[in-house]
Amino acid sequence: MKKANIIKIIFISFFIIIVINAKKPTSIELNLSIGAKQYTNRGFNIIQVDENTVLKENDGIRIFFQSAENCYIYILFYDSNDLMTLLYPEKYNYYKKTSITKGIKYFLPEPWDWYPLDNNDGIETIYFIASTSRLTDIEKLAKKLDNKNPETVKMASRDIRTNIKEKITQQLTKNYNFQERNAFEIAGVIRAINNDIEKHAKGLSGENIIIKTIRFKHEKK
Repeated sequence: MKKANIIKIIFISFFIIIVINAKKPTSIELNLSIGAKQYTNRGFNIIQVDENTVLKENDGIRIFFQSAENCYIYILFYDSNDLMTLLYPEKYNYYKKTSITKGIKYFLPEPWDWYPLDNNDGIETIYFIASTSRLTDIEKLAKKLDNKNPETVKMASRDIRTNIKEKITQQLTKNYNFQERNAFEIAGVIRAINNDIEKHAKGLSGENIIIKTIRFKHEKK
């Protein structure tokens, strides 16, 4: 093979690598809403959950999200007993085969269902993480949440929380331009129209990874 052809092949290969890397997504835009069904003496109200929210036993939580790009979403619930629950995906190894699909509206648990709160009071936290790459470190720790040993589960819960805090620090240090704004217009599959929490959605944008932390107070009746 002539030297000129070898150089040409090397140049083309180098160009292809640059194009592939250039197409790798580094930004995320999505809509997120975390709502609550808050019971009152006259029935109930649907509210948006934030740091000023106070919920009680049997009140419910529902989560909605829709991404403008294919990405990896992790939603974890850290309760007042220092225990972590993986809300999404349902299995720690779910992302071995796929990622979430852009445009599709996701509701947890279902469009018209709720996660009921128990009678354990205290401060509770929802961690919402969106990433352009798979977070296998969190997945490995989440696997331990299925362990039958309560101490193993509690330790894994704390390790996950520490891991998330470290990612938040990295996000701030690297200045990933995280922003919260009005909801984006995202074309996609409609699973529910005018859903009661979807209308409260906010738009989140950032680079590589987005971490949104939502804390609320949980009181007994």
